[in-house]
Parts: sequence; C-alpha cells; structure tokens
Amino acid sequence: MLYESISFLPVYPQEHWPSMDLCAERLAASWPTDYLLMLPGFRRVLSSRNRGILWNLDRAWNRYVRYPSLARRMAHRFGFFHVVDHSYAHLVSALPALRTGVFVHDLIPFEPILNSTLPKPWWHSMVFGPVWDGLRRAALLFCSTKAMWSRLGGLNLCPSTRIVHAPYGVCEEFRPGGQRETGAYLLHVGSCVARKRMDDLLRVFVEVRKHCPDLRLIQAGGTFTALQRSLISSLGISKAVEQRRNLTRDELARLYRGARVVLMPSDNEGFGLPVIEALACAAPVVASDLPTLREAGGGVARHVAVGDIHGFAQATLAAMERHDPAAGLHHASRFTWVNHAAIIHDAYSRLAAGE
Repeated sequence: MLYESISFLPVYPQEHWPSMDLCAERLAASWPTDYLLMLPGFRRVLSSRNRGILWNLDRAWNRYVRYPSLARRMAHRFGFFHVVDHSYAHLVSALPALRTGVFVHDLIPFEPILNSTLPKPWWHSMVFGPVWDGLRRAALLFCSTKAMWSRLGGLNLCPSTRIVHAPYGVCEEFRPGGQRETGAYLLHVGSCVARKRMDDLLRVFVEVRKHCPDLRLIQAGGTFTALQRSLISSLGISKAVEQRRNLTRDELARLYRGARVVLMPSDNEGFGLPVIEALACAAPVVASDLPTLREAGGGVARHVAVGDIHGFAQATLAAMERHDPAAGLHHASRFTWVNHAAIIHDAYSRLAAGE
C-alpha cells in the first residue's frame, strides 16, 4: 500500500504565486486516489511584510531549510512525491529521487544557466543551483505544452520517456454564461513583472484608444511598479487604467466575459492560462507569437510578434470587429483538470510498475 500513496509538495501561499496555488488546488481536487498535501507552516523570523531583504531571507529559510527538513522526515511515509512547481525542485534532494516528480511550468529561472550570454546575478547559482540539480535528479518531469516537452528533451535532463505532457485545465467558473463587467475595456490578467511587458501593453492601449476614445484598460492580478505608474502618467491615461487584485475566480470570469479583447504581450510564458480561460469565457484574445501561447491559443487567438506595438493594436482592433466565440469555446473545452490529474496519476502508476 505504501507505494500506492503520494504526497504533493506545493509552494508556500505566502509567496503569492496564484497560478501555482491553482495548479496545486486543482490537482488535489481532481486526484483519483488518496494523497497528502505536504506543506510546513511559513514561519516569519525577520520580516513583518512581503518585501525587502528581510522578507527574502525569510523566504530562503522557509524554502531551503524548513521545507526540506519536513520532506526528509516524511520521506519514508509515502511511495511517491510530486513537487508542484519547478522552483521548489531542490526538495528532490531531500526525498527518494527515484520516486519523485517535478512539474516544470517554465524555464525562466534557469535561463542564465542555459544561456551563458545572459547576465547572471551573483546570487543566482546559490539560489537556483540546488533547484537545477533537483530537476536533474527527479524520476519524472511534467510540463504543460508540447513546446516545453521538446525543450526539456533537448536538455538531456532525463530520458524523453520520463518527460510527461500534462496540459492544464480550465476551472468551471470560466464559461460564457453568467454576469459580465459593463463598459468597453481591454483586459490583461497576470503579474506586472518585466517579462509581461507592461510598457508594451500600455502603449498598445494608447494606440487602440485613438480609435476608441471611451475604451478603458483593466489590469487584473498585478501591482504596477513605480516606473509603470510613471509611464501611465506620462501617456496621459491615468483615468482610463485601473488595477484589480485578489479576485475570486467568479470575479475574474466576469471580467473575461465583458472584455472587448484580452491582451497578453509577454516575451516568455510557460503556458498562458489566461489565454484558455478567456477563450472559455468566449472572449477574443491577442497574444505574443510564442510557441507556448500558440498552443494555448489553438489557432483561435490572434498572435503578434513580441514588441510590435502597431501589430498588437491592429490585431486588437480586428478582434473587436470580428470574433468567433464558438471556435474558442471548442478549443478550451479540451482542457480539463480531471484530465491533467489523470495523466500525472498514470505516469506515477507506470513508474510504480517499473515501466
């Protein structure tokens, strides 16, 4: 019975990675057999708020000392272990590696390791070296797109037979029927980190607004940086831009349903959950022309080269005029969390059988 049991190792909620919290929650809710959600309580030693050097020291202590300590103590109690996010792959070293898998959502933290031409901060090897080593040790690696599957295979981290394509799902709240936000607005969902290219988003909005002066922009889920706020002011769009945080899935679905277009101008994405969530709510999508976002868009979303402000604006105007919601609904219906969990469960079952 021991080797039929599994423990999931999610990220600390205090780190505020909503997409990773969602993946852990939906995997657990859809898992067909028993499991344990392993997670030590996050303990603040130095910090009182989530920013600054003291906060980062607390994060490091909880991630690299407290969590591995719990994992070592629990290692004999379960047959298999599933690390829900690749940034916690260092936990593999505290567990029986031959019975541990890791979900690789993207390779963004490892780009300085993979590309010697990129700048590498002095602390990078210290923080991500153990994480990269954990990926190399893991018995299974999971990913959400075929593009990521291909890239992982090319890195020779493990045999291709141990890399498993397990697409994400769409939560039941994301559907075309239901309440919708009123007014005319463009929508962006996600954080405001550099790779999301908020400056491009804002400039695209300005271009589109020349044709639709009453249009608003809603950014959901992020926090604008000081530089981004300064850009908003200099572009003269302060009264037309708003930000909403800590939304429930029902509230987010309401925004998707009412959006004239959902924009995603990122230059790097592991998958792009907002793309399929928007399509599931019958909203048109314009996204960067990245392999992962093309998979998420399924030939329904419009794609534009990263950084092409004029191209994004033109595609957005076209999407506002012509949109086929049926095609998006059909594509999004293929993504279910039940199927996501079944694929992962099957991979561990085959590992247990020695395949």
